[in-house]
Amino acid sequence: RNTTEITDFENIVRLDDEFHKLCFEIEGHLSLLAKAQRLRLGAWLRKLSETTTHIVWKRNRNKYTRLMLDQLRGGRLQQPYDAQPPEGPLRTLPSWLSAKYSSTGPYSGCGLVSGSGNNRQAKNAATCPMSASANLASYLGIAW
Repeated sequence: RNTTEITDFENIVRLDDEFHKLCFEIEGHLSLLAKAQRLRLGAWLRKLSETTTHIVWKRNRNKYTRLMLDQLRGGRLQQPYDAQPPEGPLRTLPSWLSAKYSSTGPYSGCGLVSGSGNNRQAKNAATCPMSASANLASYLGIAW
């Protein structure tokens, strides 16, 4: 075997491993959603789970999956997850859409704010959407 084949195989394994970890985390959020949203995301997960050995498709699949998880963490499903997945192969996820929710995106600093004063917490609450878990806790009146 040549080095390129081994590197490609290692990348495919890494991408598949990342995908499975993302799906595991996504599944933890699904029970917090309304039935229609659960069914729609289930259709997306089935679409994203289609078997392929094409490395470029796997990278694109993982971008879609990270976007889904980021939107679930943000407590709001938006494009493309506000509709059923398209028929046929997925188009490449636009870079502006994946950047919008990436770890360097606008919500990257969200989460619990440590430090003194309610001003920082109030600012954080005003600029960062609540996670699905925090939304549910708020709805149920449970401290989160």
